[in-house]
Parts: sequence; structure tokens; C-alpha cells
Amino acid sequence: MDPARAIGKKKITRHLSRVASATATVSDPRRGISGDGQMILNMTDHARTRIQQRGIPAAVVESLLEFGSEAYDHRGGLVVYFNRRARETLRRVAGKDLYRRIETHLDAYAVVTLGGRIITVGHRTRRIIRN
Repeated sequence: MDPARAIGKKKITRHLSRVASATATVSDPRRGISGDGQMILNMTDHARTRIQQRGIPAAVVESLLEFGSEAYDHRGGLVVYFNRRARETLRRVAGKDLYRRIETHLDAYAVVTLGGRIITVGHRTRRIIRN
């Protein structure tokens, strides 16, 4: 493995473990502040509320945006979700311990505007249509 790639892997692993070490659910949906007091991603009030209501950890949302697959939703946004390849990449980069902690939440999806703002987040109960 070349040195630049190793540094990138360490950086991502450190970032993911820092995020997952917190309680990581949104405690104040109006401000988008996580349990450890850090600001969360650029998202709407609706998305903040849904993350809190559905109990999706911030580490999962950040991992989703970092590693997830995208499908255009034909309404002006992108649905970002974990497919098999994204899960394998996350497992390889994040390590087994972190992956086990967030594995139960990997059925999550996020709807994101083309500008990068998160509209909503939820748990998948159906297949994502990718046409």
C-alpha cells in the first residue's frame, strides 16, 4: 500500500471512531448538535427531527455520505444508501469494532439535494429503485 493511501485510511478511521465514540444521536434537533456537542452536517430541520425520532447515530449518517451509493430519485434529489459494496468498503476502512457498533443501522438512507443538503433520513424497508 502506498503511503498516501495509508494516511487517508488512518484519517478516515480516526474520523469515524471519533464520531462513533459519542452517544451520536442528535440531542437538540433545532441546532443539529450531537451528543458530544459537535455540529452535524448541513441538513434541514426536518432531517434533524427525523434522525432524532428514528434513533439513527450521527456516525451512520456521516458514513453514509462518505461511502454510500447514490441513486437519483427523479424529484430533484439523490437517495444515498448502503449497498453491498459500500458496506464492504466501510468494514475495510473503519475496522471490525466500529463496524459492529453501527451495523444494525446500516439499513439507513438519506435524501440529499444536488447542492449537498440532507432533506431527510430514514430506515429502508424497501428496495431502492435505481432507474
